[in-house]
Amino acid sequence: MSLLSLSIVIPVKNDSNSLFKVLSHIKNLYPEPKEIIIVDSSFDNSNQKIVENLKNTIPITYHHVKLAYPGRARNIGVSLSKYDWIAFLDCKTQPYNIWLQRYTQFIETYNVDVVFGVTKFKAITTFQKNLRASSFGKIGHQTVPGTLVKKSVFYDSGGFIEDLRMGEDIEWRNRLNRHGYKVYKPVEPVLSYSGLSDNLCSTLKKY
Repeated sequence: MSLLSLSIVIPVKNDSNSLFKVLSHIKNLYPEPKEIIIVDSSFDNSNQKIVENLKNTIPITYHHVKLAYPGRARNIGVSLSKYDWIAFLDCKTQPYNIWLQRYTQFIETYNVDVVFGVTKFKAITTFQKNLRASSFGKIGHQTVPGTLVKKSVFYDSGGFIEDLRMGEDIEWRNRLNRHGYKVYKPVEPVLSYSGLSDNLCSTLKKY
């Protein structure tokens, strides 16, 4: 199995605890990514401090932008990347250790340019369990986090719409499908998401 030259792009806004957790998971991945690009639109420098503390153990590039929805942040991250393949994570998604190894095998076996991520949503509190039961359930769902894409294909697709607060990820995946790119769609989760809202007020604000 050959190893991909790969950059991981992570948009983040505030939430330094989640960023620390996802970077800790990345340290256990095989193969190791060539670089991790953090695009941060936080109001303070707490995420920058985390990157400074970890940059000697994992290869991180840090970029701060005043305001960026996730789509714009991901586009910026891809523009900063040095390698031929891009992998996307969010700060509240934790990759399984086998993620990159399994996805490298998919790319080689099926000769594809994109492999969609599959995320399972974690629920701890009673409210989160009820929210998950009425929305995502306990199965995995296709997501941009976890997705690997050849950089040339990402640029050819036009990248993400930048002025949407949410939904730009679904729109991009649908666009790839409509335009006939070579996409593989696994069913087994390779990430877990720990950011479900834990009260009604925050749920209504988000959706």
